[in-house]
Amino acid sequence: MPSKYIEFKNRDEGIDFDTQMKRLQGEMRELLRQEEEIKKELLNLFKELGYGLE
Repeated sequence: MPSKYIEFKNRDEGIDFDTQMKRLQGEMRELLRQEEEIKKELLNLFKELGYGLE
């Protein structure tokens, strides 16, 4: 039986999910902030070029 020879390693056992989720939450918050900033810059650029996006 092949499964006899495959070692299973539970890598999730030592993860502090609360800490990881808070870290991911912070990363997402920063990415969304950056996205909004880039969006504003892009809209301003198009407006300056005379091709404003409504």
